[in-house]
Amino acid sequence: MAKVTHKPVHYLRQIKAAFSLTGPVNFALFFPAFLPHAIHHHSHWLPQSPLFGYSIVSITGLSVLGAGVLFMLLGFWLLTASAAKLSEADGTISSHDPPKALVTSGPYAYIRNPVTYSIVLLIVGEGVLSGEIGILVFGGIYWVSMIMVMGWEETDLKRRFGGPYGAYWAGVGAWIPRCTPWEPGVTSIL
Repeated sequence: MAKVTHKPVHYLRQIKAAFSLTGPVNFALFFPAFLPHAIHHHSHWLPQSPLFGYSIVSITGLSVLGAGVLFMLLGFWLLTASAAKLSEADGTISSHDPPKALVTSGPYAYIRNPVTYSIVLLIVGEGVLSGEIGILVFGGIYWVSMIMVMGWEETDLKRRFGGPYGAYWAGVGAWIPRCTPWEPGVTSIL
């Protein structure tokens, strides 16, 4: 019988990388306590007098609340899926511990920067839920700063992975997700 060996999983490394980013920490620590505040803060959505003993949430208020929660859930899902793909390539979401191989599957088959995209979704979700324009402005500032950082990261990826990264770069957009997953040899971003 052949001996089965398993690749060691570095959980501590993954956890350290996850908590090195602002977005995941904000989501994990503050979102559970933040949702009740958001509902209370937007209590003007509730009518002053209950109908048949029940308070009715306005369609607009419910829509805004739903949009905020949707942005946060999508951001958290995208961050988790991205981290899982990076982990398969022996890397983490931290730029200080990049993957050893080029990752082009999972969320990376649709968009080149799913981790940054997910954090922007989380920040926008927080801004929508809180109704605070300052959080949305922070999200914009974060996005612009990440565009600058991406220039450095993409130069490093071109150096490390050469031609395969060039083909990936040509076929997958940085901020506008593809409609279909990217496959090597396909340069269309749709």
